[in-house]
Amino acid sequence: MSILAVMEKHLTWIPKPERCCCMCNVRGGSIIIGWLGEIGNVLKLVLCAVILTQMQAKREDVPSIFHPFHVDREAGTAFLVGVLIDSLLSIVVSGLLLYGAYNDKPRFVLVYVLTGIVFFVMAIVTLILYGVYLCMEHQLSRMYLLIISVLFLGILIYFWIVVFSYYRRLMDGTASSVPFVNF
Repeated sequence: MSILAVMEKHLTWIPKPERCCCMCNVRGGSIIIGWLGEIGNVLKLVLCAVILTQMQAKREDVPSIFHPFHVDREAGTAFLVGVLIDSLLSIVVSGLLLYGAYNDKPRFVLVYVLTGIVFFVMAIVTLILYGVYLCMEHQLSRMYLLIISVLFLGILIYFWIVVFSYYRRLMDGTASSVPFVNF
């Protein structure tokens, strides 16, 4: 049984939009999403590299980006290295999405779809743990960070739905070869 067949069987409740943000078809939306991923992850990569470099140069015990959390130097460095690795992997995945969308190659688009599922599971667990941490540490004034994260996750889920819809259209042969079709 193919991956699409398994996904179609278990993910039938996911909508199949025809357009992304009401302005282009799902192929064009996938291309835009791929470029947003590339640009955002390159910026994240550069930012983390700069922060790591400054941390090493200043020999700070606690980097300012982690205030008010109590994080020691090793934990902060490990976190930033993890973000760097995540950024590199995300750049590759977004690049594969772009290649698949520009060339109508469903296997390359599938990489984005599958990694998106893994990301969402990890993000939801992380947000739950973060919410518990805020409650346990009586830092409810920082709950806005959790709310912003949930809103951002909602946008990413919408992007994933658009790309998944494009993947399904590629597989069933109904994908448009023109990326930006107006109304």
